[in-house]
Amino acid sequence: MVILSGVGFIGIPLLLMGFMTHFWEYEALCIVEVIGYTLAGPIANQVLIAQWFRARRGRAMGYAYLGLGLGGVVSPALVNLLIRDFGWRHALEAIGASVLMALLPVGIWVTRSTPADMGLLPDGLDPARAKVLDVNASSSME
Repeated sequence: MVILSGVGFIGIPLLLMGFMTHFWEYEALCIVEVIGYTLAGPIANQVLIAQWFRARRGRAMGYAYLGLGLGGVVSPALVNLLIRDFGWRHALEAIGASVLMALLPVGIWVTRSTPADMGLLPDGLDPARAKVLDVNASSSME
């Protein structure tokens, strides 16, 4: 829910920036967007990844930060193209709509806070199979 609310706090201000007419509106929307980034950004995603991964946590975090880095590379060129072709207002609206359309469905229908929410253990292990693995590991240590 934290990440999902953060996505809303990112996408909705971007949509609204296309309609702003005063500088104070820009400042207020930026503050809301920063709150959204705090809720849906790297810290929240680190916690989510830590819940889901034990054995390959470093690799999972690496992939997550690779995505952030690639977004940082692609975003300026994409924003420049949108502003040049449609103007800054429509560019901000398009980015806000894209954020909401891409991330809200993932947050609602795909993302789960812990593997236990799906009857799993970290690393995607099935609880029934994990018991068998624990028994085998215990018997081999004797």
